[in-house]
Amino acid sequence: MYLRRLEVHGFKAFAERQRFEFGPGMTVIAGPNGSGKSNVADALRWALGETSARQIRARTTEDIIFSGSDKRRPMGMAEVTLTLDNAEGWMPIDYSEVAVTRRAHRSGENEYAINGSQCRLGDVLDLFRQAQVGQNSYAHMSQGLVDEVLALRPQERRELIEEAADLRRHRHQLTLSERRLVETRDNLGHVRMLIREVEPRIKALQRQSRRAARYRELARELADALEVYFEAELRAAREAQTSAQARHDQRAQAFNVAREAMAGVEARLREVESVVRERRTALETAQGRERELSEEGLRLEQAVALAEQRLELLAERRTELEAALAATDLPADDASAIDATIAAFDARVVESQTALARAREALTSADEATRGVLRELAEAEARRARLEAEADDTQRRIVEAQRRAEQRAADRAAAGDERTMLLATATEQEALLARHQQEAQALDDALRLTRERRESAERRLEEEQRAQQAAQDALVGLESHLAQVEDRLRLIEMLRDSVPAGSTGTEALIEAGRTKFLNPEEGLSGIVDAVSRLIRVPEGLEAAIEAALAEFLGAVVVESYDDAIAAVAYLREQGAGVATVLPLQGMEPKYPLNLFNERGVVGIASRLVRCDQKMRPLVDTLLGRVIVVEDLRVAEQMITRGLGSVVTRDGILLRPGGAVYGGRTSGADGTERFSLQRELDALPAQMDEARATIEPAQIRVAHAAEIVADARDAVTQARRAVDEATERRRQHDVARSAVERRQTEITAELRAVELRLQPQADEADAGLAERLNAARAAVTEVAARIAEIRDRSEAVGAERDAAAERATLATQSLAGTEAERRALAAQRDERVAARRAALELVTKQRESLDAIRREQEDLHLTLRDRRERLANNRSLRTEAQAVVGPAHAAVAELAEEERMLSAARGDQHRALLATEREMLESEHGLRQTAEHVTKLLEEIETEGMVVQPDGTVTPLNPLSVPMSMVSDDDGVQTGLELPEPVRGGAELVLEDVRTRIGDLRSEIRSLGPVNVEAVEDLASEEERYTFLSTQVADLEAAEVELREAIRDLKKLIRVRFIETFEVVNERFGEYFRRFFGGGQAELRLIVPEEVEGEEQEREAGVEIMAQPPGKRINSLAVLSGGERSMTSVALLFALLSVNPAPVVVLDEVDAALDEANVGRFVDTLLELRERTQFVVISHNRRTIEAADAIYGLSMGDDSTSQVLSLRLADLPKAG
Repeated sequence: MYLRRLEVHGFKAFAERQRFEFGPGMTVIAGPNGSGKSNVADALRWALGETSARQIRARTTEDIIFSGSDKRRPMGMAEVTLTLDNAEGWMPIDYSEVAVTRRAHRSGENEYAINGSQCRLGDVLDLFRQAQVGQNSYAHMSQGLVDEVLALRPQERRELIEEAADLRRHRHQLTLSERRLVETRDNLGHVRMLIREVEPRIKALQRQSRRAARYRELARELADALEVYFEAELRAAREAQTSAQARHDQRAQAFNVAREAMAGVEARLREVESVVRERRTALETAQGRERELSEEGLRLEQAVALAEQRLELLAERRTELEAALAATDLPADDASAIDATIAAFDARVVESQTALARAREALTSADEATRGVLRELAEAEARRARLEAEADDTQRRIVEAQRRAEQRAADRAAAGDERTMLLATATEQEALLARHQQEAQALDDALRLTRERRESAERRLEEEQRAQQAAQDALVGLESHLAQVEDRLRLIEMLRDSVPAGSTGTEALIEAGRTKFLNPEEGLSGIVDAVSRLIRVPEGLEAAIEAALAEFLGAVVVESYDDAIAAVAYLREQGAGVATVLPLQGMEPKYPLNLFNERGVVGIASRLVRCDQKMRPLVDTLLGRVIVVEDLRVAEQMITRGLGSVVTRDGILLRPGGAVYGGRTSGADGTERFSLQRELDALPAQMDEARATIEPAQIRVAHAAEIVADARDAVTQARRAVDEATERRRQHDVARSAVERRQTEITAELRAVELRLQPQADEADAGLAERLNAARAAVTEVAARIAEIRDRSEAVGAERDAAAERATLATQSLAGTEAERRALAAQRDERVAARRAALELVTKQRESLDAIRREQEDLHLTLRDRRERLANNRSLRTEAQAVVGPAHAAVAELAEEERMLSAARGDQHRALLATEREMLESEHGLRQTAEHVTKLLEEIETEGMVVQPDGTVTPLNPLSVPMSMVSDDDGVQTGLELPEPVRGGAELVLEDVRTRIGDLRSEIRSLGPVNVEAVEDLASEEERYTFLSTQVADLEAAEVELREAIRDLKKLIRVRFIETFEVVNERFGEYFRRFFGGGQAELRLIVPEEVEGEEQEREAGVEIMAQPPGKRINSLAVLSGGERSMTSVALLFALLSVNPAPVVVLDEVDAALDEANVGRFVDTLLELRERTQFVVISHNRRTIEAADAIYGLSMGDDSTSQVLSLRLADLPKAG
């Protein structure tokens, strides 16, 4: 078994994940038309790596993804997993089970996986190609393929035989070999062309190598001369540097001596200043001590005086207190008599309280009796009121009973009429309810339609919004581009202004011209601008025009000759440098050359640049006689004609007379200025172009906004329509509910009317008269009881008034007694308080007297102590005054010494400045000698030399030994005898060395352009020539091998094809006779006619000859539909029998067969299923009965395929 299962999810109609299990033998998929049977075959083919949408009945990737239905949303992807059994290892992968997954998204992206690992489509195809799964075109047979087999051309039919012969891989190898043969021929031609290109270059390099050898000899001699020259110059410079260093060291030593003397004076001055500060500090301390002692003595004198005054005051206060204590008289203590009187009043209060309590108890009893009588009276009156109300109610009910009897009679008559009317209304309500149900269905349909319109409008709004966003993004991009161009314009303008137009003099004149423009009273008039800013140079000619202008590149253009003179005078007065000034008026004009087009000549320089018409005469004068050419070789030829100066594109200017101008400055040059100006001229056009594109983009954005607004309005209208439809549905539900409620009310009213129509008994109205008489008798009895209670209430009230009077008298007696007692108690408290106050006063006076005595004793002691301290203070103050005088004299002496040291420091400082000046002068001389040495070292480095530690100068990269060659072509002799290198000690004359160096440089220049690397280039090119020659031999050998391989492959294909063709032809005849019950059929090889102009070998095609039994036909076109189907099936089965495919899918192949041929078809399938696993899609009952497993498919209500499986082997056997 090869195919184990198939899982599909989201593929076409399989919205739900479906799983198909396949066993050995034949699996049949059945179902009605449109249920999705062929989708299973498409899923198999798609999972096997099919890339043609037409082969799986689709146009785009989105067509294979479930697109949704009324009840299901569309899906975003489709996924198919194909699981194959690899237990026998028939697939080239180390898994017993291989699961290949393919997943497609609506964006068009496809994903592939083998056993869950991500891979590429090529990996899947290689796996199936090596396993020969699904690679044969007859492995997927559909009804369309059956019809196409007979309609194929002979050459196309030949491919079926080749597939059966397993020639596809050989055919693939043949194609690769033929392609490699073509590539080998192309490579061979390319290598031979390279050899033809290399040969002349080798000859040229041979000539250049001889010139390079001569150049190297001269360069080596020049290097020797430079070594001697630089060694002598460097030695002299270093000796001068050493002398300057010694002189500088002497001056520095004198400076250090002066600085040390200065430091000694300053140190002594600092010591004196320190002693002066210490002495002054001591003087200030002594003076401060004297002031403190004076202040302390003053404080002590004041404290003694205050203490004496305080003693006098305390003596007077003591005398007063002693006199007051002697005159004090205390009140008598009579509180015990007053307490006895209060006790008598307390006994009277107790008696009065006891009498009051008895009176209040009697009053309470009287109150209780009165309240009881009043309650009985209220209850009796209430009962009489109830009885009277009951009598009145009974009388009313008697009257109502009489009225109800009359009403019931009239009501039964009205209820009959109302019942008839309600029955009619109920019938109408039922009809109205049925109509409402129909209207509800119509409203639901309308609501669904409006919701669909709303969703459609919302989708359109989303699409338009995306389009608007895209237009907005495009507009933002254009605006960003415009902003970038504007920023670039500002940057270029800034760079142009920052690049100097020429020398400092040029910049000074241009700045003076700007000043004149801004302020007419200052600056210079008539200044136009620098030449480099007034011309426009085409791209690629910047270096040429820069060299052609030479010293005029930074010249300043002015209006007239007077302006030029004024400009030069301005530079001289301001000391602002020098500049070339070109007046527009006053210069002798020169007309440009007229030169015909020649090879290598670009043109006249003045004609190649652009400028204002006003500047044209000046430009013709400067550049009219300068010829621009491509390279130096053309320039050398042109200069000999004497037409004027010649400049190359790369900036080498040859002038008549032999002068050469060229090179490149280290800073900003004319090339940069010309490029900036050219870009500055082009940017406005770019800005205009950007603005021109922005306006249509803005229009598109506005248009998109309008469309979005319309779409939003449509969405709003659609939503409003949905809301209105929803509201109508709600209102309809409300109306329907009202109808249902009305119907319920009518039913309830009918039940009530039925009750009203039933007869009612009048037992409730019987006995009302007896109840009325009994109520009136009870009222009479209660009235008598009320009169009795009122009499008793008057007696109880009189008793209660007497008890209240007794309680009032007892209360008054108790109050009087308590008032008298409180008065006696207050009198006693006043006398006790007066005695206590007198005692407290005496106590305070005695305490004050004791405090005065103690304070007098303390003051005597304090006064004695302060008098002693005052005496000590006076002696210390005398001693401090004796110290201050000598300290003043010492400070004055030190101050004089400090002044003298300051004067000495000034003298030493002037001497120090003089020695420092001499040291700086010597340092300047030392710096000059060092700079001279550094300059020599830089020149040595520039010449490509290096100074050794011993002072000798040697080349950094020594040239190789000169080659001894003689060139007849160039006339350069390289075997000349050169003089010995100029070296030596005392006999060396530097002037002769300089002269020899100049001669050598002139001779090197006379050689012209020299390719110094020509020798190495020649070796490299010769090595390349040898390599290419070897490649030619290898490619020729490879071509022979490929031709032999192609011949062998063609022979193998031809032999294998003939063998397979004979077997297929034999099987085709057998199956044909089986299906038709006789007749004959065969395959014939047809060699196509040769077409003029075609050299490719044409292979024979396959033609089908078929003769059903009893018929004689000359063309397959006359066969009936069933005969054509059987003929095609016979051929396909013949192919399968020769080269069985592991898995074959048959999609309704038996649709055109009759019952008898279906039986033969099924029998043939049963024979072939031993080596091939069949998946058959069929409607035919015979085919379904022969299946080992059956899957039934049907289309559900949600437009998705539903699957039901059945394995016949699992069914119970009959009988």
